[in-house]
Amino acid sequence: MLPNSSILRAILDLDELDKEKFNVDLNDAVNGLGYSLNGYVDSEAPVHVPDVFNGTLFFLEKEVIPGSKLHLRFTKMFSSSPLISRLQANTIPFAANKLLEILTDHIHVKPTSVTASVMNKTLIECEEPALEGESKHCATLLESMVEFHHAEDKLVAACHSRPYPYAVFYCHAAGETKAYTMALEGDGTKVEAVAVCHLDTSKWNPKHLAFQVLKVKPGSVPICHFMPKEDVLWTIRN
Repeated sequence: MLPNSSILRAILDLDELDKEKFNVDLNDAVNGLGYSLNGYVDSEAPVHVPDVFNGTLFFLEKEVIPGSKLHLRFTKMFSSSPLISRLQANTIPFAANKLLEILTDHIHVKPTSVTASVMNKTLIECEEPALEGESKHCATLLESMVEFHHAEDKLVAACHSRPYPYAVFYCHAAGETKAYTMALEGDGTKVEAVAVCHLDTSKWNPKHLAFQVLKVKPGSVPICHFMPKEDVLWTIRN
């Protein structure tokens, strides 16, 4: 999903990285549906699934066939944040217990601001242990994403853009995963999309949002979802 994305444009504009043009307005990141990357409903923003989902984020692998009709809901993503240089990454701490230092000495954001709260949530999310059978890493550099994929030696590794003043990607890899490229058409618009299907969901939390939306149980069927445009999918070339 790298070609023609804002990620690639940022890579090609490396001269801008040293100017520290951080995205310090993360208000859009709190206007989502209140669920985390692991799919658990956020206790601070509870959602009633039948009311919220006019469409779906998730679908079943059996629907990955030509002619399938899906009522999809693509969530609006937060504003893109710039990539930073390796020098900056080595200089700026990246830990929840260093948040005050990050805010005051590097990003220059008020500790009581919405942006500070969003940053703290991203840091905590990055420090949470990986799900059973999965490996994870929060990358602040393109090289870190590549190194993670190579080190894990898995067919597919997904890196999800997280809200932060500079680019942060939550990368994770699990053994039983498939990736598809799909041509979507609707309302006169045609796009190429990438979908990821998780074949084994038996270790997922039973309260995972996907189970609520699809009305299935953990481990019963493969569950798929599309990759948002700011995310990156790494795979091995055949």
